[in-house]
Amino acid sequence: DTMSSFRTVGGRLRTNSTIPSNRNWVQCVIDGLVGLGSDIGDCVHLDKLSVIPEGTQVLSETYVSGNPALDRGREFQGNDGPCTRILFKLLQMLWLIFEVYLFFWLFMVSKLFLSGLLTTSWRFSVLMYWILALITTSFIALIVSAGLKWLMIGRRREGTRRCPSVLVSFSEWACDYHYKVSTSIFFTALPTSRVWNVILMLHGLDVDLRSGFSNVHASPPSVVDRLFIRRSFLGPWISFRSGERIEIVDSTIGLRAVLQSGIQIHRSTILAFGEAETSVYDTFTKPTKETLVELLVSEGMAILRFLLLCVSSLPAFEVYGAIGASGWSIHHTLSGIVALIATLCVSLWVLTWFTQAIALMLLQKARSSMPGVFARSWYYLYIHVVLFNNNWGHWFLLWGSPFYNGLASSLGAKIKGNFLFNGRGQHDFHALAFEDKTIVDDCHVTGHIQIGKELRVGPSVHCGVLHEGCVTVSGTVMEGSFMKETGPMRALLGQTGTTGTSFEPKSNVRDEISSANGAA
Repeated sequence: DTMSSFRTVGGRLRTNSTIPSNRNWVQCVIDGLVGLGSDIGDCVHLDKLSVIPEGTQVLSETYVSGNPALDRGREFQGNDGPCTRILFKLLQMLWLIFEVYLFFWLFMVSKLFLSGLLTTSWRFSVLMYWILALITTSFIALIVSAGLKWLMIGRRREGTRRCPSVLVSFSEWACDYHYKVSTSIFFTALPTSRVWNVILMLHGLDVDLRSGFSNVHASPPSVVDRLFIRRSFLGPWISFRSGERIEIVDSTIGLRAVLQSGIQIHRSTILAFGEAETSVYDTFTKPTKETLVELLVSEGMAILRFLLLCVSSLPAFEVYGAIGASGWSIHHTLSGIVALIATLCVSLWVLTWFTQAIALMLLQKARSSMPGVFARSWYYLYIHVVLFNNNWGHWFLLWGSPFYNGLASSLGAKIKGNFLFNGRGQHDFHALAFEDKTIVDDCHVTGHIQIGKELRVGPSVHCGVLHEGCVTVSGTVMEGSFMKETGPMRALLGQTGTTGTSFEPKSNVRDEISSANGAA
């Protein structure tokens, strides 16, 4: 039955693989399309209508879906029958209906708390009322998420459940879904605040206040019980395999890294797209411990970023008020919407230019420890301002057009000739360089990299075609002609754009980590 679902194109499939440790033997289930040269690991489940791009390596015991297919963070289940799947989908539909009513009532509660703002004579009281109402709703929903976690999941015992029941699987999915929806607004307002550490503690995560998260979505309620984190920095989209507890101490975990269960990562760095299969202990480490002054400065910058975003929305609010004063006819409404979006884009561009200019000035003058703290914290503020603009600043509307090239150039990017950017994100415009006829397709191109609490900012040079999922950082120098193709799903580090790094020595212990992406 499993073989009948295979649809392969030139990829190498290991279909008769054995699940490690104390599990029963199962096969891979491939319900989608596998591209040429792909390497599929053991016990992989590729969902229906999903596509694995050419040359992609899929790690063992992975559930992947989408186009392009991405790791969805849950293990392969070999005994999912049709009836079980139908029941699971019905429960999901019922839960989505429940979520609609739940967030409606949470929003009503938030409005009760803030109803006093509407009675004030301040000009911008209505704007602040709606901003704070949305943030308060998101915060209360996160508190409810912690309660749902303890009610529906409880404290997970160490060890792997090979075949959880439908009720257990649904409980984990429901808690994770509510958590991810609840984080959206609050994370947009305060992405770097240590308040997230406290929220994750309420969910059961064993973490201290000196650890940092680039993206809190990597630690949903179904995962937190099997993590122990101390004085570490975790990048976005990390996958944790089910099983015994994972310890991360004085370490840095890169983007889209995968950590097997039961391992310990101490004083080490797992690079982007890396897979840690065994415990890693290293004598070479970057400093990760933050002082009380650094924590206070970081919190202050998080609050300052929120205030700057609120100030940047004031011109758009004035345009909205002018539209209402002139009447709500079709002609005025359509022209007003265009003017509103244009005003918001311009004001956020000014904010981006301002924060980038201050960040570069602080980096140049950072000599003693105290200015260095301010420079690093302000640069985090700048990074998240750009992240905010990709969505709320409507920059995504310009992707794939010459207008976006003009936007990037105005912020300092060096574009030599023709350039096509088709998402997903750009940071550090002042450090980016693109050769003639460069194509960036659904990639993250940046000019910074962080190891521990050390943030490095530097040039990042791109050329050729970067396929979906590629990531560039400070120090990336891609060499070759415009016909060179890279990716998909590659972390490009170092002088030649390979998967190495030019500034960090490699210890013998680090050889235990197997790269998940191979040579670029």
